[in-house]
Amino acid sequence: SAFLWGIDRLFSSEGRGARGDVDAHSSSAASLSDHGDTVTSRPSPLATRNSRRPSPLAPRPSLQLIYLSPLKALNNDIERNLRVPLAGIRRVAQAMGEDLPDISVAVRSGDTPSRERQAMLRKPPHILITTPESLYILLTSPAAREMFRTVQTVIVDEIHTLAGSKRGVHLAVSLERLQALANQPIQRIGLSATIRPLDEVARYLGGAAWQGEGEERTLVERPVTIVDAGYRKQLDVQVETVVDDFRALGGESIWPLIVPRVVDLIDEHRTTLIFVNNRRLAERASDWINEERGARGEGRGADDESRVMRQTSDVTSHEPNVTPDASHITHHESRITPDDSRITHHESRITPDASRLTFDDSRLTFDASRGASLYEGGVPKGMGMFGAGRGTHADPIRAHHGSMSKETRLALEQALKAGTLPALIGTSSLELGIDIGTVDLVVQLQSPKSVAQGLQRVGRAGHLVGQTSRGRIFPTHREDIMEAAAVAGGMLRGEVEPIHTPRNSLDILAQQIVAMVSVEEWEVDELYALLRGAYPYGELTPRAYTAVLDMLSGRYPSQAHRELRPRLVWDRVNNRLAALPGSRLLALTNGGTISDRGAFNAYLADGKTKLGELDEEFVYETRVGDTLLLGSQVWRVIELTDD
Repeated sequence: SAFLWGIDRLFSSEGRGARGDVDAHSSSAASLSDHGDTVTSRPSPLATRNSRRPSPLAPRPSLQLIYLSPLKALNNDIERNLRVPLAGIRRVAQAMGEDLPDISVAVRSGDTPSRERQAMLRKPPHILITTPESLYILLTSPAAREMFRTVQTVIVDEIHTLAGSKRGVHLAVSLERLQALANQPIQRIGLSATIRPLDEVARYLGGAAWQGEGEERTLVERPVTIVDAGYRKQLDVQVETVVDDFRALGGESIWPLIVPRVVDLIDEHRTTLIFVNNRRLAERASDWINEERGARGEGRGADDESRVMRQTSDVTSHEPNVTPDASHITHHESRITPDDSRITHHESRITPDASRLTFDDSRLTFDASRGASLYEGGVPKGMGMFGAGRGTHADPIRAHHGSMSKETRLALEQALKAGTLPALIGTSSLELGIDIGTVDLVVQLQSPKSVAQGLQRVGRAGHLVGQTSRGRIFPTHREDIMEAAAVAGGMLRGEVEPIHTPRNSLDILAQQIVAMVSVEEWEVDELYALLRGAYPYGELTPRAYTAVLDMLSGRYPSQAHRELRPRLVWDRVNNRLAALPGSRLLALTNGGTISDRGAFNAYLADGKTKLGELDEEFVYETRVGDTLLLGSQVWRVIELTDD
């Protein structure tokens, strides 16, 4: 393991991974992500000094390794964590008197500027870090396809998030397309900390290849080596309830009881990572927690009734202040400082037609020396992108989710890793990753919904080898507490839910066929053979395949349904498929399985600093002068443009 200078020692899964052969076949590594995902993937493709074949990292500028991450937010994190083993390889080479060329690494995602994308095509990196969707786009780009000829290794990180969904089906076909372009068999490596059954995931990762000729031609699964670390991390998981009987709440919200307890936990730990199940709750929870911490910072205890005055109405659910007919959701908070110098009023409501959520926030400050009052609406002037927000605490708790700008997310992630944040609230955007920093407690608001997701989230705490991962789950209603208890029990027993890869998804099949035909003509039988190599389509029947081709070539009437108009040309005489004008654009703009709800960019008044993204429907209902909550801060809309 000398090539890993800078890493103290290899642990169970790394040791096995390092001893595995580096020949061109697939390897599925199942190991604990906090000491398995990072290193297990790298000895085989990078450390080849004991191998008889030449190093794959030749001095020529060619792409050798593709690292697939399920979240674009992880890409830069992976790139940073690659520096340690790469630096170790260079030091070993220098000690041996070898002149090792620089190993270039590039990140490609939707956030990558156009200039960097073009530079990547002119001079491909040795290692490309990207997402399944970006790989699909590159495979459908005539200019980018050539750089895949030299690929020798593909690493699929956090494979458990892909193998059991249609997104994984989409990736499986992309991997077969990649193999068809490469000049040599590609080694595939899958990594996961929480997945089962391993044998099915191994078949998904490896796919199959055709062997033999003519009538003796058969489809044979590619060999896959399973590396099971057999290691279970120490967990301290508890389900906490803030009431003895949820029925005693009646129609009152439980959040005023949960928030003070969460703030207590934040104060008792160095860094707390708080997980919620949706972006809306992330924003609301950060607002509530900042109010609580700000109030305590002003010298008032959690039980001081003068701190927060809440006006409530009869409700029928556990959400704040829902009217019996569910036509309004209203939440009022008024706060008075001890010296009566400031009154803050906050109201959140859904209009009777339930079309949008609006925020009205006002801050009234009295200056006794001047005998005047100053009104500030929305964001105080000069607060800036990382200002203090509505709370008065010096270190406000932020929300982290996919709607925030890349710059904001990176800044929050770096602060979290540096240990300068007391807490951070996140959704699935913080669930996966390599280096989470000094987090010593995970708080889950409401049930994490599954054992695998619970393990991933609680595993963010005590992330280093030998440390105990501590998590606290706060259910919010009776059904939630039963689910949370079941999930916590499964986490402690290591009973991860089995995943099953969807088979013969014809919608994904249609997408990939249009994408493949848009860049080159295909013989019908050859295309069918390639698709059968992907595990989800190993049992695809000729009849189903032909039916999809019939639909894509316009066999069915399209006058009433524009979606049925032809997407490609099927030459039935020569049995070949060719593209129609616009097919490639259609494949690029409509590919993938992540739903596109439409998004508008939100900027500061300077028009340059991006704050994040807002859903198209929300923007449609927003007017100039409205205020909204984004990134734990209240912003006032001053302009709406078409773009």
